[in-house]
Amino acid sequence: MKTAKQNQRAAFTQDVIRRTHDQARTASMRGTILEVDGRVARVDTHGTYPNEDGESIRWIPLANLTPILDNGVIFGD
Repeated sequence: MKTAKQNQRAAFTQDVIRRTHDQARTASMRGTILEVDGRVARVDTHGTYPNEDGESIRWIPLANLTPILDNGVIFGD
């Protein structure tokens, strides 16, 4: 994801999903960008990709994210 803004919806890129061998947990991750800091974004995954502590907010590199358009279409990479 080259540009990201606050409150934008995002998912993992196809490349990330391929690298994890199409794990359902990775493929189903959907989130909302809360903050952008350089090349990483703080993302609320709404429970679809919790961390080891069960929290749904994670820092994810922008290169690993692709936007979800307003009509629900996930922009392919």
